[in-house]
Amino acid sequence: MSCVLSVETARSHFQGTRLVTDPAGMKMLVDGAGLEFDDVRLDLSEIEEYDPAWWVLGKIHTYRMQHEPFVHVDNDVYLWNGLPEDLTNADVLAQNPEHFTDASDYYQLAELAAIRNSPCGWLPKEVEWCRSLYSTYQRSLNTGIYGGRRVDFIRYCAELAFELLEHPGNREAMARIEDKVRFGGMLEMFFPAACLEYHSVRNYSPFKAVRAATLFGSAEEAYRDGEARSYTHMIGRSKRKPSYANKLEARVRSHYPRHYERCMEYSRFIEAPFVAPAAEDQWR
Repeated sequence: MSCVLSVETARSHFQGTRLVTDPAGMKMLVDGAGLEFDDVRLDLSEIEEYDPAWWVLGKIHTYRMQHEPFVHVDNDVYLWNGLPEDLTNADVLAQNPEHFTDASDYYQLAELAAIRNSPCGWLPKEVEWCRSLYSTYQRSLNTGIYGGRRVDFIRYCAELAFELLEHPGNREAMARIEDKVRFGGMLEMFFPAACLEYHSVRNYSPFKAVRAATLFGSAEEAYRDGEARSYTHMIGRSKRKPSYANKLEARVRSHYPRHYERCMEYSRFIEAPFVAPAAEDQWR
């Protein structure tokens, strides 16, 4: 249902829609939920051999296959009134900048050090440079929305993430990362910001003039002013709140009744295995 609301609210603000998925995703979203797209591509089948714990690779692979300006919209982002023109015309666009340290909950800078210090470990020069210059204080880009007109730069950043995973000297250290879900955010959000910083001061770089524009000036502003900007990102733990899930269901049922019925019908074929609760959870 979140995919329904995300696609349908975004549809009227862009010239076309593209779904990048695999056969299972197509079965769920197109055949199941009944969503319609101008273009459906099954390119995510190309990354089936990767550990599924690297959940961001679907998005990153989608970025690196684009060859024309685009806006990627997360399936928990709802664009009620579209995006401002100065943002959609930017070299690179994102939701907001974020600043973090080694102690940040989501970003895993310590894991980068472990990779670099492993035998034959390798990190992109952009990451090495930002780490040496800014130490434990780094910047990233929240990619609830992401894209832009400099698709060559966007593809370059996406390729770096795959290079990190595939580098022979990194494989053992990457396999030892326990929380791949959180570390994935480094690949998706920190790498583009590091590349922007690095190439902006390199006169010889083809990316020297690339600049990023964001819808909000900070994470705090995004949380505070999202409603005023007609922008909703149901981020992180908020998706687990029954009150938000109920509002989402009510909105889809009211505004997109055909898709709602299709979602309900599709979900009847999904059987989740029963897991007995632990003793301490019995009464929660």
